[in-house]
Amino acid sequence: MTLDVVRTTDSGNYLLETFNHEGQLSHTTNFHLEVQAPAPVSNPKVSQTCLSPEQSVVCCSTEGDGVEFIWSLDNNILIQTRAESTNKPTSEVSNVTISLHGQLTGNLACITQNDISSEQTVIQLRSCKGSIHPPSVTVTVAVIVSVCALLLLLALILYVRPVAVEDNAQYEIVYYTVTMTPAKERRLYAK
Repeated sequence: MTLDVVRTTDSGNYLLETFNHEGQLSHTTNFHLEVQAPAPVSNPKVSQTCLSPEQSVVCCSTEGDGVEFIWSLDNNILIQTRAESTNKPTSEVSNVTISLHGQLTGNLACITQNDISSEQTVIQLRSCKGSIHPPSVTVTVAVIVSVCALLLLLALILYVRPVAVEDNAQYEIVYYTVTMTPAKERRLYAK
């Protein structure tokens, strides 16, 4: 059985009958056909994250089936691609992330489209300034510094032990006499 043009209205119960070469009914099968139309794309969500003054990443995400992404900067196409998708119970979410130079500015558009619909979101791409660290780098550095401090403290506890004093030990006491002379007198002796 072949359906050339399939519509959602073609969904339903069907009876398949097979006939032999003499025209006699040889087999029957009942089946249910459900035609599902692809979901249209949703309005894309776009975000920019500065990793450093030299690098930023921009992410575009949308819902829909068979999504194609087109990135453009000031109406010049940068990239056109199909995204990897993650299946959710009710819809398919697709994401595309691109890396751009941190000093790039302009109107960045993420256009999402499939066979059913097309949507776009335009953001003003901002220049990345200063020394910017993503939260994961800051957390990583804080963890490393904390571990080093704990290791140093542990080393001090393990290796700095009080010295035992024997009861019969004899001590030698040394006295020193220190005399301070004013700066004028020191200059006279230095000559």
